[in-house]
Amino acid sequence: MRSLRAVVAVAVALALSGTSAMGSAQAASGVQTAAGPQQTKILTLITGDRVRLSTVQGRPVVGVESEGRGYQLTTRDGDTYVVPVDALPHVQAGRLDEQLFNVTDLAAAGYDDASRTSLPLVLMPPAGGTPAVPANPPGAARRALLPSINAVAVTEDKARAREFWQGLTARFAQPGSLTRAGDVGRVFLDRKVRAALADSVPQVGAPQAWAAGYTGKGVTVAVLDTGYDPTHPDLQGRVAAAKDFTGEGSAVDTNGHGTHVAATVGGSARNPGGHLNGVAPETRLIVGRVLDGSGSGDLSWVIAGMEWAVAQGARVINLSLGAGESDGTDPVSEAVDNLTAKSGALFVVAAGNAGPGVASVQAPGAAAQALTVGAVDKSGQLAAFSGRGPRPGDATVKPEVTAPGVGIVAARAAGTSAGELIDDKYTSLSGTSMATPHVAGAAAILAQQHPEWRAAQLKAALVSTAQPLAGPAIAMGTGRIDIAAAMRQPVLVSTGSIILGHVDWTGSARPATTRTVTYRNTSSAPITLDLSANAVADGAKQAALTVSPAQLTLPPNGSAAATLRLDPDHTSGGVYTGQIVARTSGTALRVPVGFEVAGPTHKLTVSAVGRNGKPVGAFSQAQLWNLDTGELLRGIVGAEPATLDVPSGRYALMVFAFTVDDGDWPRELTVLGRPELTIGGDTSLSFDARQAVPISVRTPENAQVRDATVAWQRVVGDKSIITGFGLNPRITTKFSATPTARVTDGTFEFTTHFELGEPPLTVTAQGRELTPAPVANTPSLDGTHALAITSEVAQARGKALLVKAPMGEPVDLSAAERAGAALVLLHSGDSSYYEPFTEGSTVPAYALQEEDVARLGRTVRVTGTPTSPYSYQVLLPERGRIPANLTYDTRRLPMATVRSSFHGALDSRATEGRYAITPTALAAYSAFRVVPTPSERVDHLTVGTRGHEMTWRHEASADISAWYAQGTVTGLARTYRAGERTSEDWFGALSRPAMPAVTASYALGAPANRSHDALRIAMPQWADGSGDQYGWLDGGDRSRLTLTRDGVTLLDTSAVTAQVTVPAGKATYQLGLDVQRDQPWWTTSTATSTKWTFQSGRPDGIAVLPLLQAAYSVGTDLRNTVHARHSYPLVIRPGYQPGVTLRGPLDVRAAISADDGHTWHPLTGRRAVDGTVTLLVPAVAGYASVQVTITDSAGNRLDQTITRAWAVTLH
Repeated sequence: MRSLRAVVAVAVALALSGTSAMGSAQAASGVQTAAGPQQTKILTLITGDRVRLSTVQGRPVVGVESEGRGYQLTTRDGDTYVVPVDALPHVQAGRLDEQLFNVTDLAAAGYDDASRTSLPLVLMPPAGGTPAVPANPPGAARRALLPSINAVAVTEDKARAREFWQGLTARFAQPGSLTRAGDVGRVFLDRKVRAALADSVPQVGAPQAWAAGYTGKGVTVAVLDTGYDPTHPDLQGRVAAAKDFTGEGSAVDTNGHGTHVAATVGGSARNPGGHLNGVAPETRLIVGRVLDGSGSGDLSWVIAGMEWAVAQGARVINLSLGAGESDGTDPVSEAVDNLTAKSGALFVVAAGNAGPGVASVQAPGAAAQALTVGAVDKSGQLAAFSGRGPRPGDATVKPEVTAPGVGIVAARAAGTSAGELIDDKYTSLSGTSMATPHVAGAAAILAQQHPEWRAAQLKAALVSTAQPLAGPAIAMGTGRIDIAAAMRQPVLVSTGSIILGHVDWTGSARPATTRTVTYRNTSSAPITLDLSANAVADGAKQAALTVSPAQLTLPPNGSAAATLRLDPDHTSGGVYTGQIVARTSGTALRVPVGFEVAGPTHKLTVSAVGRNGKPVGAFSQAQLWNLDTGELLRGIVGAEPATLDVPSGRYALMVFAFTVDDGDWPRELTVLGRPELTIGGDTSLSFDARQAVPISVRTPENAQVRDATVAWQRVVGDKSIITGFGLNPRITTKFSATPTARVTDGTFEFTTHFELGEPPLTVTAQGRELTPAPVANTPSLDGTHALAITSEVAQARGKALLVKAPMGEPVDLSAAERAGAALVLLHSGDSSYYEPFTEGSTVPAYALQEEDVARLGRTVRVTGTPTSPYSYQVLLPERGRIPANLTYDTRRLPMATVRSSFHGALDSRATEGRYAITPTALAAYSAFRVVPTPSERVDHLTVGTRGHEMTWRHEASADISAWYAQGTVTGLARTYRAGERTSEDWFGALSRPAMPAVTASYALGAPANRSHDALRIAMPQWADGSGDQYGWLDGGDRSRLTLTRDGVTLLDTSAVTAQVTVPAGKATYQLGLDVQRDQPWWTTSTATSTKWTFQSGRPDGIAVLPLLQAAYSVGTDLRNTVHARHSYPLVIRPGYQPGVTLRGPLDVRAAISADDGHTWHPLTGRRAVDGTVTLLVPAVAGYASVQVTITDSAGNRLDQTITRAWAVTLH
């Protein structure tokens, strides 16, 4: 088993089997809605950097919009992380939860910009500090105080994220300094929380307890979940108190999960109309609604609910929810431990449904004091979904017990349809959510029997008396709970779990680790216990674990202690789980034990010098990846070497070394390393960036690097990783790497992705070309000019004014404006990187690095290019090794040419980027850049080689005037041939709903299809005229999706996608989709109305619905305007959505309107052999709306209206 020492942070989900972190919300009975396929998620990080996440061919593609120094990119274990370099030190120091940058999880949990405008956070002070956060910190608002963990919940406003980030970093507690009031020690995402009985109650021995008179009476049990249905017969009058923590104002359950859980704990068949008893049918229930109607909530809601439950006197608290894998240091797990110590309440927590992988127990089930519950079926077999242990970091056994959690029948909340419906009052659900309330009810029964017991005794009794089942301890704990056994057992154990923790390798003799376990005899007769202990790793290795004495005699009403002893020097390295067992008179008491023993480790020391011969700096790091376990270690390399303790084994070691200037700015990146390395003893490696070869790209036109990503990838067996940096080439201007030997095991790829374009300003001085960087908030210089240089403001009219201004202070250019300067060249006077800023100017201003100032001379020739008319998108993968030559020439590389046209009626700014991925790449990364609209550019793309063809996908957002991107459109992923020339149009006329030729995703409804009796629809609302680019409903858009069957309405929703259950028989359906967009940056295709008429019956397998659609073409300019004096052509190419096999003639009829659809005039034209129809449109100034009807011989029909499809100007 791999080492479990790495901290694994959490994302909270309902512990309900089959419900993902972004489960589908039900719109109505039989109707489900979900996100559409190939939909890009845009996320604003805590730092203010913006990330786009999507997939190409099932692999993640990531686009980053950042104004900082760069960002680190990593894809491992199915998750992609984007960490801006300014945040790296805080992540490495443990101040920032790395999961704040796990964009895969953030997108899945609904933290994308389209879903929410804020980011909820939990701020925890340093040890001993106080959470003194103002009510409204800059860029955020305080939401709640969480005294159980001494923390504050705040909401970061994404629109002010950079402001918040600057304030936050100023408040981070600094190592070695005194703690200040209000210092921040750790920051966590206030994660989304989602909710993780007929013959199950007898399974756990409840009827025997009832027969003995124990029903939980008088014991308060809190159920913290989605609320409850107060009208359900099993729960009427059973809830003594309820409180809402979601802000929705009511504890009534609109999801169904909480009602099911509460009834499993304490539902009563004695109520009028009641049918099923819970485990403890007379317990006093209180309900905290900590999850909303979608089954989700924030961690802070859960913690607040826990604090309330303790204040209400709850002795048992049920948490049927889970939160991503954790080592127990996350906020909600800490709250469990702290509140348990304070109150003695027992928290019974679901293990989560992330099984069957190891170390998959969810928070807060990872809390040491929690009684964590796995799920078994009715025959005692472990459910495949049940979360497994051990806990990362110290190998604590989790879950400690199991309970029935498969096919559990209990109360169904009114108006909900979760699970397999039994009738209008009951439903069947599966998950550790369902197992947990069985254990909570059992704990309530024990608490009634033993009013003096606190959490530790309740937990120990249930764990030690559980019925052992076949299966490993890391998944089953001690087995399935047995209430009857717990109630009759005369011997009590002092603990429910023994934590021996992690034993480090020291290189010298290590002392034994011991724990004392006390057994107490509650009977009037002596009892003799036979003791044994065992623990195994990897299914075979036995630990040197002993218990003494081997036999204990307990006097009547007395106790005795045994000592558990681990000898680490006689135990092989590994993660161990086992039990200490005490046997007597045919019964056995079991306590789980877990620990990790480190095997021999070696000290790896890594140092590096930069291209200037000095130690590297900035965020240089050594990355060590274990080829056998897949574990990644990182170490900072700088003036001091990185030192890592690692076991013997095979590794890939790569170093990202930054040569820095006097201000520690990263001016050059060098990739060094050994992608195949065996470590068998202490190892010291030194790397010299001066031995590296430059990475450069030659182009036939003047071009400088505008975006750069450098990454390495390693795949060995089923282990894989890709990691690298995206860099700001204004700062990091040079790139290099040292050649390596070819790997012999697995694969290795070294990839550079450059985007090059014409420099925004070229200064030719004394025969040399300089490329100053534009200063924000100033206009761009356009054209070529010969200018004299002066540093005197009084002489600046018509000249280039050279101004010295320090870094870090705003530059006032008003004097240059008044003097009539044609251009301002700013410099700092020192050798560090220089990036000045100004609050605004009417004079073009550019920043010169200091080494260029002396090269200026008296006159210069300047050429300004506000927007590059060309770009070179160059993906350069090297396989097996880093070669000795990294100089590339686009004239010798296989390239394709694409003319990209960005339409727009108004002068505005869009943003766009291109991803490229090879057949063997694990992921693709790209930077996004601003592009003016309207504009046109010629793009040159590498295409790859035979067998290694590159797949490209282009994406753009029409408007970035707000803090978030709007009008996002995605191009189809495609490959190009060498020498191919083609064109793309973005934000063009005639946008409307249509199904693009995307990779089929039938479960999500692309193409729209029928499976059995489910119609599944995910139709993009904004496909361009060709259908090659498509987008989904965006901020401010309005949509209405309807479906009728033989005239009867089945669906009417504002959701953009749906799954609808329909009768089996063949019928005529009409699918309607109306869309409106009212935005200043979107002046054509402002509204569409589309109706598809088709027939469908239950198919054999999956049937693509015979939906008609059309491609459109009309000759507009970049402002989506037709310039015509006479009639002009509209071309319509009719067809079906991809996947439909129907063929035959299609009838096309169309009409045009010049008054937004008040009056229509039919169009006439001609039909080509291939079915394409060319219609003549009369020239009328204003906007043209078009109405199209297409029919086939099978009765399928399309009626589509596009309002203001294009503009018309007469000339």
